[in-house]
Amino acid sequence: MFQLLFGIFILALGAALMWFGGHAATKGWEKWRQTKSIAKVIDNANTEDETAKATEKKAKGIRARMCDIISGEFNRLIGKQLDPWIFYNVRGVRLKKFDDKNISMSGSKYDDQSKAVFFGYIEPYIQDVIKRKIEETVELAKDKKVPLSMVLGSTEANLSGGIDTVYHKMQGVDRGLRGGGDPESVPKRDVSFEVKKMNDFLDRQIKIAEDLHFEIHKTGEANKY
Repeated sequence: MFQLLFGIFILALGAALMWFGGHAATKGWEKWRQTKSIAKVIDNANTEDETAKATEKKAKGIRARMCDIISGEFNRLIGKQLDPWIFYNVRGVRLKKFDDKNISMSGSKYDDQSKAVFFGYIEPYIQDVIKRKIEETVELAKDKKVPLSMVLGSTEANLSGGIDTVYHKMQGVDRGLRGGGDPESVPKRDVSFEVKKMNDFLDRQIKIAEDLHFEIHKTGEANKY
């Protein structure tokens, strides 16, 4: 009888030890899985943070590049198309319009007719800069895999600044010509209408670019360009 009871006790003790061992092993496995899961979340978060930083760095580069490019475009436009008008009262002007037709005016002082030509022919040049620089921004964003929304606003601001620069340069040239060398003798022409008109054109081109090149919101990936 004693041996039977002792055998039962040994079996019960073995079963208890196996249960506790299995339970401990299960808890250990579960804890390991939880630790791995947390580590994976941390790794994913670190990867996403690194990706976001890399994307912002590329976007910053595009913004700086387009700022320089747009500034250069408007400086060349001013030098080639506006500066020659400074000497209109002395030697007239001989320029090419955007459609390659010639402007050849001389032998008369700056008057309403020449003023209309001066302020009218510059529009297609500015519109051309706007279209080309927006498209260049789109292509750079596509090439660098940067969401367009991260760079297009900067291009818009730079283009708007260029518009303002061009028309205020024209305002100065116009005033100098009307004043016959003494700009302080005549008031400045109001160029707010021309500036608004061209900014409205810019707004429409930006909207077109946004509609044509929509994107998903995951950093660094584009749905369509």
